[in-house]
Amino acid sequence: MSNLKNILNIFKTKPYSEIMQQFSTENNGNYIVGQYDNQDSIVINYLNYPIKFDKYILYRVVGGQTFEAEFIRVCLEVKTTDELRFKIVRQGLFENCGKLLGGQDIEIGDKDFDNKFLIKGNEEFKIQSILSNEGIIKKLEEL
Repeated sequence: MSNLKNILNIFKTKPYSEIMQQFSTENNGNYIVGQYDNQDSIVINYLNYPIKFDKYILYRVVGGQTFEAEFIRVCLEVKTTDELRFKIVRQGLFENCGKLLGGQDIEIGDKDFDNKFLIKGNEEFKIQSILSNEGIIKKLEEL
């Protein structure tokens, strides 16, 4: 947990691009300078899988007001033979509003995890099976 606090403190004291360049160098990544409206990103290969890190800004308009939330997004694409797709996001104001308006999500049966994360996907049983692993749950909660 202290590592997470150290990382968050670094983001508060240094410019985003400097932090991302340092992260890229330390992890043998490819730093990609953003063009047009795209943010800078990093691609790191891990076990022949490209993992992309970038800054993502979520904009929502609610009742005539614009809300903005900024995230560091991590994307890993893994091809499966059965086209399994799912997305896990930490619940926030926007996700909770979606649930209240009838948005469906997959629950894994762990009340704490289900309250913290929103899961969407195309194969509920397979996703629940994958997320039944306590090690995976613990790692996701640490992010």
